[in-house]
Amino acid sequence: MAKNIRVAKIVVKLDAQVAVNLITYMYKTKKSMKSIVMECKNLLQEFEEYMVQHTCREDNRVVDILAKMGSHQVDTSAIHYHLLFFLLFDMKS
Repeated sequence: MAKNIRVAKIVVKLDAQVAVNLITYMYKTKKSMKSIVMECKNLLQEFEEYMVQHTCREDNRVVDILAKMGSHQVDTSAIHYHLLFFLLFDMKS
């Protein structure tokens, strides 16, 4: 989505330190994960600037909600208002 709206600089906040390390550093990855890690790195390199940071799940409520929605296949049409609320909250904290 960020690419589609021509975002030049992006900060990616992940609650999994292992994922941050795999994307940011030259860690050796399992063969099964190597293509996913490379795809993430390639996508990030399409931005003028990017930063990958670790954050606590509690500090990134939007991602937490999206992950829960994806794992439970919740009807997203009723959730958009709540996502906007938490996105604004996350931006302020």
